[in-house]
Amino acid sequence: MSDQITLNVGSKSFEVSKSHLVKISSYFEVMFSSPFAEKDQTEITLKDVNPHEFEAVLQFTQGKSIPIDDENVYEVLKIADMFDLKVMTSHCQKYLVDHLEHDKALKVWKAADMYGLTSLAKRAKSFILWHFPTLSTQQSWDDLSLEDFYSIVSCPELHVTPDTDLLKLIRHRLEACSPQDSNVCRLSLLKAIQDPSAPLANLKSRKLPIQPSVQGSSGYIHSFHLKTSSLSRPVCLPPFEQGGNCPVGIRTCAIGPYIYSLGGEEVIGRSNWNRKVWRYDTILQVWDCVMELPSPIRHMGICTDNDRNIFLVGGYGRFRVKSDAVFKLDMNARTCETLSPLPCPMNSPPCCVFDHDLFVFGPNLLRGSWSDKGFSWTSFEFDASRLPKGCNLSFKMDAAVTSATAIFLAQGYHLFKFSPEPKSYALELMGQFKDECVHMCMVEDRIYKFDASSDEASIEVFDTHSNRFDIIWTGESIDLQSYNGCFGVGPWTPLSMICWPTI
Repeated sequence: MSDQITLNVGSKSFEVSKSHLVKISSYFEVMFSSPFAEKDQTEITLKDVNPHEFEAVLQFTQGKSIPIDDENVYEVLKIADMFDLKVMTSHCQKYLVDHLEHDKALKVWKAADMYGLTSLAKRAKSFILWHFPTLSTQQSWDDLSLEDFYSIVSCPELHVTPDTDLLKLIRHRLEACSPQDSNVCRLSLLKAIQDPSAPLANLKSRKLPIQPSVQGSSGYIHSFHLKTSSLSRPVCLPPFEQGGNCPVGIRTCAIGPYIYSLGGEEVIGRSNWNRKVWRYDTILQVWDCVMELPSPIRHMGICTDNDRNIFLVGGYGRFRVKSDAVFKLDMNARTCETLSPLPCPMNSPPCCVFDHDLFVFGPNLLRGSWSDKGFSWTSFEFDASRLPKGCNLSFKMDAAVTSATAIFLAQGYHLFKFSPEPKSYALELMGQFKDECVHMCMVEDRIYKFDASSDEASIEVFDTHSNRFDIIWTGESIDLQSYNGCFGVGPWTPLSMICWPTI
């Protein structure tokens, strides 16, 4: 019996080996190995298939290179899904991941959901949720089913800025509802607008799935996954590969789904500075260089306003000179503004942003504020009257983080709290960590402290509501105890990494 078969697709016919089709497709494997009518036929007609794209798919399965672009990727993906061509599906999926952009995100998400590409669908939805302020004005929302539309606008992780006209988008969608649309979904959208207890009522304070993370001294970023209580190191800083040198004095922080790494010198005294500001997109899972620093710098204090700005305070510049420079990097505009210098140079001072003011905890305690006259510094002193007697306080802090109502400071083992409003600097001792604190981050009103000794690594948590300290994870010793950066970042989903099969 001949191994050749003719496939009629539209106006074209293709001579193909049955054994080749069985090898690449479970669809054809079942067709030619089961008691179907097609088993012994020498000619088969395939319906609802574009002949041009089908020919390209056949060429790809035979090891030939074919161009995938925005014009053909969805039709090729449809054919790959129809005939269960997993290698072709992975090829299309990789293209869509590499080209996931604002004007394509909704269409990619819809296609990924239609063809059961779970990993791609999660990544595209995360992209839509975070970039919603930009995407909300697109016409492509009308192409979504009412159920899909509701799953986006009702999501508690939706990023909504004050100038995002979410209600206008919802009202437009309601007006465009067809009689076939589910009455349940129509009522859900109406309830979302009218019911103050609905998820939409709280969307102005976006809630990303934040993961506490730390940049280790080896150049890897370690992330603690709250749902699974597991620690992973899913990404290495660029352009440093495994076994390479991580710049000395580099600093890392995060804003929303983006991790930023900047500054540092690969070998001190060799003038091989890292001037680039690198950004890692945790949704697309790629690094890119977004801007450059105005001057070489390492071992600086770093903090963010959790919105768009990164602040660099002090550090060391060329010739190992301690710096008094303060920079504000606007990561949306990709610009750098030089603020008023510190009253004295500082090395790695803990700093944070609270109520739009910049606080620096170094040899001098400083509060930087903006006014009509610009940015200026004022000094302040802590009020230690509330501290227990005998509390040994040097006022040289090791780390600082902010909640919505207070600033938390670590000195050695001790954790302190103070609320600098209205101009009150009274310190309150909250307790002490099991080990000395060199860095910490705030995630969902809990302070996470990463620690590592020669034998064991651990993560300790302080709950700001219960005022309780707990060790929530222990494991083998890894490079958690560094000063490079500790931060919360989201959505952080290294498990969604796609492994592309090879032919």
